[in-house]
Amino acid sequence: MTKRVYDAKQQRWFVSEWERRRSEFDHMQLAVKFGEKDEYCLEEYEAVWEELRLAGLDDDNEGDLEAIEAHFKKLNEADEAAKSPAS
Repeated sequence: MTKRVYDAKQQRWFVSEWERRRSEFDHMQLAVKFGEKDEYCLEEYEAVWEELRLAGLDDDNEGDLEAIEAHFKKLNEADEAAKSPAS
């Protein structure tokens, strides 16, 4: 039997720790890209995952949370670099 996981920050239950972490990564990237909101539309989710695919996430590592986190960090660093004024 799979143990359900409750995330107080997201105020919801998840089927597994993997599902909770993936949701957290999704939310962080959506907030960076589209601003903090209570809900995001399907098109915003699709835009984030398309950006990940373009950054090199493929079908083989789509389920690997460490690979997803590394790609999110890479994209966030690129976004921050683009926002910083040139020295």
